[in-house]
Amino acid sequence: ADEGHDYFCAVNGAQGIEFREMVWGTPPHFHFAEPVSVQYSRPAWNLRLADARPGWQRLAIRLDAPRSAEIHLAVYDVAGRLCRTIFAGRVPAGGSAFSWDATGRDGRAVRSGLYLVVLRTGEARISRPVVRLR
Repeated sequence: ADEGHDYFCAVNGAQGIEFREMVWGTPPHFHFAEPVSVQYSRPAWNLRLADARPGWQRLAIRLDAPRSAEIHLAVYDVAGRLCRTIFAGRVPAGGSAFSWDATGRDGRAVRSGLYLVVLRTGEARISRPVVRLR
């Protein structure tokens, strides 16, 4: 008897995708093999600092958001003190660009040192270190 294989998938809501193999032969008959489940994984938030060499004047910050959300993007010193809020509000899904001009909340240039660019969303907290030399 000739035998063949076909595949089909069924989406199971938020649980994932289930793939099943259908085996068929001659005379016409078929059966379903055991399912193989693939779980959804939520796309991750991505925070990148572009070209953060120690002598930079303006730091380019790139955010890739998997969905539209409220965020808080800020810079902190190593003691955890807020230096500057870069953005607070809703971003759309996809890429967004921000920048930091190495100034504090008072508008003056920050000292040389290590700083953290911190992204907070309802589901994630991501930080990236950056060195500032004047």
